[in-house]
Amino acid sequence: MPRSGGNANRLTEDGSNSFPDWSPDGNWLAFASDRTGDFEVFVMHANGDNETRLEGSNGNEAYPVWSPDGSRIAIASGRDENFKLFTIRPDGSDLTNLTNTSANDVRPDWSPDGSRITFSSDRDGESNIYVMQADGSNVQRLTSTTGRNASPAWSPVIP
Repeated sequence: MPRSGGNANRLTEDGSNSFPDWSPDGNWLAFASDRTGDFEVFVMHANGDNETRLEGSNGNEAYPVWSPDGSRIAIASGRDENFKLFTIRPDGSDLTNLTNTSANDVRPDWSPDGSRITFSSDRDGESNIYVMQADGSNVQRLTSTTGRNASPAWSPVIP
């Protein structure tokens, strides 16, 4: 839909489609869809053309988020009982595991400079916010409260 309003263009037809995220250049969308039976990650041109399931996507995946330089997409994948965080290239190659605990790690978000990823996890028994290097190293807990801390998002300016 144009920013000024008006008619919306339908981009997808099949399944339940969720968690859309624009590529940094605005030319692509990544999203999760259950059109094949399980939720998998797809990419398509911003106009809805060239819709492609990422080959590295293997069912039960959600929360795709583009890296600031557009070279990778962070996803949460439930392929190994609990959700783990991975990155994958937009062409579906080079699936890289970032977290490997018995917890659920979900809702990744890249720092504006692409050096870190924040996420939500229940690894300490409660849902808290964590941050790590973009390669999965140096995981640090940022919140320590009871209740549900979820859906972290970076400020456009890193202090």
